[in-house]
Amino acid sequence: MTAKVFALVVIASAALSAAQQAPPAAPQQGRGRSPYQEAGQLPARIMEFKAEPVSIKPGESTTLTWAVENPRTTTIDPTIGRAMPRGVFKVTPKATTTYTLTVTGVNGTLTRTVTVNVAGTTPVAATTSLPLNQQPAPRTADGKPDMTGVYGYGAGPARGTPPPAAASVDPRWRQPRWPGRCARG
Repeated sequence: MTAKVFALVVIASAALSAAQQAPPAAPQQGRGRSPYQEAGQLPARIMEFKAEPVSIKPGESTTLTWAVENPRTTTIDPTIGRAMPRGVFKVTPKATTTYTLTVTGVNGTLTRTVTVNVAGTTPVAATTSLPLNQQPAPRTADGKPDMTGVYGYGAGPARGTPPPAAASVDPRWRQPRWPGRCARG
């Protein structure tokens, strides 16, 4: 063997033995977990919580708008209670009111407030609400559960109103289409 080939063999064997003695590489972060598991560990964030307009006259309305990310629960007090992660809600406070958006997530509880000033009134005392598991389910005027916000139920002009009653059957639809056949009632 020539000196050059011998030097090359010595260098290659030294590099191979160093690679065998090196500690194994650390596993990549998040490997083996589904995207859903990863998403379940993202921190909650309040992106937006505002009232427009913030100053009104008695009898006028304001619109609350909110957007949160990765919440486990979302509530707005007073009046609204449990809420979807994103929403718009029209309120008509009788006096100056501070609304509090509370979001819980893997990173704890976050809050943000917005105050709606009603001209010529004194502020309403803040109320603390019960924990979610102790709050009664919201009810409509007839005592049925208020399903507003559940898959678009009650998304009509008035919050909490039930969907329209089933249409009455037009007697003309019950007429036989073909001679000799009759519709059953």
